[in-house]
Amino acid sequence: MDRDNNNFKRNLVKIDLWAAYGETRMRGLATLADPVLLPYEGEGLLIAGTELQCTDGGRKVWEHRQVWLCQPAAGTEAEWTRALYQRTHPET
Repeated sequence: MDRDNNNFKRNLVKIDLWAAYGETRMRGLATLADPVLLPYEGEGLLIAGTELQCTDGGRKVWEHRQVWLCQPAAGTEAEWTRALYQRTHPET
């Protein structure tokens, strides 16, 4: 992000987070400004950053600080959903 086009008055690094669904499609999840990789001992990586949301015709900017756990995945969306459910509901 160029310093002339943002309110931070400095150049910003940004990343776009995407999720795969179906065979060949991608879905945009978020765009984070000032991304930072955080230490994580599990499988995957933690990315922290700020999502900027403009409202009221661009007169208000909300900053949402977020941390995302990004994990590699293979398979179909149904398989991912099933695996996530089994991890979060071990009793079933």
